[in-house]
Amino acid sequence: MFDNKTMQAIDKLTDDELLYSKVQHEKRFASLHEAESVIREELEELEEDVASCRDVFKTLHNAVRHGDPCDACDTKTICGALRYYAKYAAAEAIQLAAMCKKLDEMYTVDNDDDLLSLIQRHRAMTEGVEKNESKN
Repeated sequence: MFDNKTMQAIDKLTDDELLYSKVQHEKRFASLHEAESVIREELEELEEDVASCRDVFKTLHNAVRHGDPCDACDTKTICGALRYYAKYAAAEAIQLAAMCKKLDEMYTVDNDDDLLSLIQRHRAMTEGVEKNESKN
């Protein structure tokens, strides 16, 4: 369970990351395919950092469970490494949330031009599905 302040901080970090993405890249994804690709990449990077956390934790777990001598220096090193990967996993999770929000914004209507564009994309997608179904 998270404190409300923590969730508010995560929301702010997500919004900051989204803004950074819009400045560095485009305001919106060019297509649903691009969005899917970017989101998949962020998810894979998050999974890599979580896997690193698990690997480091196994070292700590083995030392505790198997009575391996683990002096204060080793414990400090292990905890430092675990904190390092956890921090990067958190950053990747925030990037993932920001890219999901960016995708969500593709379908948010801000004005009449956006509404028209959304309707045209929907029609194009529907026509493509209908053409594929008629071929089968």
